[in-house]
Amino acid sequence: MWSFAEDKKKEYDIAEEVRKAWIYFNKKYTTVADTCFISPSSGSLEDVLNFDGTEVKIRYDRLIMPKCLWIGNEDAKELTLR
Repeated sequence: MWSFAEDKKKEYDIAEEVRKAWIYFNKKYTTVADTCFISPSSGSLEDVLNFDGTEVKIRYDRLIMPKCLWIGNEDAKELTLR
């Protein structure tokens, strides 16, 4: 889970926050994230974002808190939120 709510009054560029989380995830886990869940209340994005030639699927789930996101690999067993 990635939170970008450091300043509750600040407006955030959701795509940029996904990109930061994608970079962090890839370095930490030495695998490439390809799926990101965000809260529907966090705003809307394209269905797919492209970072360095990698497509990251964007999915919306009300279980994700506003100004938070979950990023990972679709093949991971832990991907299922429900």
